Amino acid sequence: MQQVRFGLSFRGYNRREVDAFLDNIAATLGSHRTELQAVRERAAGLEVQLIELRKKETALNNTLVAAQQVVEEMKRNAQKEVELRLKEAELQAERVVRDGWEQLRRITQELDEMRKEKRLFLDRWHTSIRTIERALVLAAEGDEPTEGGDRPERKEADRLRLGNRP
Repeated sequence: MQQVRFGLSFRGYNRREVDAFLDNIAATLGSHRTELQAVRERAAGLEVQLIELRKKETALNNTLVAAQQVVEEMKRNAQKEVELRLKEAELQAERVVRDGWEQLRRITQELDEMRKEKRLFLDRWHTSIRTIERALVLAAEGDEPTEGGDRPERKEADRLRLGNRP
């Protein structure tokens, strides 16, 4: 614009005013050009930042997806571990119950054997007492002379021998 020159005419524009106007327009265009250049440079910088931010966004999204996958895998592993521990606890509980039943069976069997031994002991004890009583009665009979007829002691000895109690 600074190189543009208008021709002169007799009744034309005032040359000073036209030159001043053109100088003003040239100055304004120059400042606009400088501003435009600054805006373009800033836009280029912002484009670079935008590209970097998009890369970071993509990286963050990838990281988030990976983290979600890790969390899901951890959940699955935790669930498997819980199921495994639960199964182990159930097996251990079954063993404890089975061992308890086995111990109860053994104790019951031992108790039955002890009851049998008690009965056998009591039977032997009673038999021994009866034998001793008979021996005492026979011994008593052997000490006294027997004279015809039944004496009260004899009846008592017979009753004891036969197992009849008073």
